[in-house]
Amino acid sequence: MSNVFYPLALLVIVAYASFVLLLAGEDLPLPTLREYLNHPNGFHMAFAPAFFGFFAFFGALIGLEEETNGRIVPSISTKNSCDVKLTTCKLKSVAGASAGTMATVMLACGIQPRQAAEFACTFTWRMVADPPGLGGCVKAFMRNFINYAAKVKSESSTSNSSAPLQLEDALVPVAVSAFDLLRMKGILLLRGCMAKAARSSAGFPGLFQPNLWRHQHSERNWLPDMLLIDGGIKDCLGLNGLSIFSSPAPQKMRVINLIVGDFSFIGPNGMDGLPKDINADSLVSMTIVNTPMCGPWAMKNGPRAVELARKAMAAVLDCCMERGASDNHFIVRVDTSKWND
Repeated sequence: MSNVFYPLALLVIVAYASFVLLLAGEDLPLPTLREYLNHPNGFHMAFAPAFFGFFAFFGALIGLEEETNGRIVPSISTKNSCDVKLTTCKLKSVAGASAGTMATVMLACGIQPRQAAEFACTFTWRMVADPPGLGGCVKAFMRNFINYAAKVKSESSTSNSSAPLQLEDALVPVAVSAFDLLRMKGILLLRGCMAKAARSSAGFPGLFQPNLWRHQHSERNWLPDMLLIDGGIKDCLGLNGLSIFSSPAPQKMRVINLIVGDFSFIGPNGMDGLPKDINADSLVSMTIVNTPMCGPWAMKNGPRAVELARKAMAAVLDCCMERGASDNHFIVRVDTSKWND
């Protein structure tokens, strides 16, 4: 009898202890966004597609950068004219798709989000409208701004001061999602002109013409290597680019995914919804909601969207994040309605 009783008693005790620990775990406070950002292992950021959502992205980044004393944007110090070194940054890599690439490339090359927002707020629809194309004026405008404002210069800038900044020149690894019409598949841009990569990924079908893309040292001058449009076609959360950046063992990626607008009716994806090659330790799904609608008909709402997103982001930094759809999945709702008069 005792041979049966003791194993059963031990099993009951273990089950009860596990239940108590589970209840205790449920009561433990969840981390705040500030605590997550301050982790010594840093984080990787991905910016989702959002129709003219770059205003909200820039506003949110202003709030993060200014309220964390500069932990978000990469910075550099120059030892001499040809030695540029990354100094302090918690950001490990960055990726994005569609309008999210505006934030992606400007963050990757060290442009302060407030400066990027001021640049974006100069846009008028007359400047960019060219259905189904994108006027040459804005092409040069974006390229010149990035070259001027970036905290790193092109490797070829020693011989040509106007050389466009390349993706490979970025301060942190950066990947831009786009869709190739010639092969009808999504692709990731890792090399080439940074401004053109952003325009290609943000080329919303019908509003902007596809971008002709030629690989460096391409021998086919008569035909482009790719014909690129909106990266959001195959990358609905802007996460695909992070799949090619590996974290050194034993560290896993700590991922922050920024979205403008609410999650779909099925809610945010948990860890299982990440692209298969992302080896993640945790995921923060961050949604920026109730910003003024921006678009071709409402470019004037851009500055207001920037300011509301900034205030709302600053307000949530020290609030506990919500529990997400799986273990180590957290949700942050950046709701601007409190400041939306």
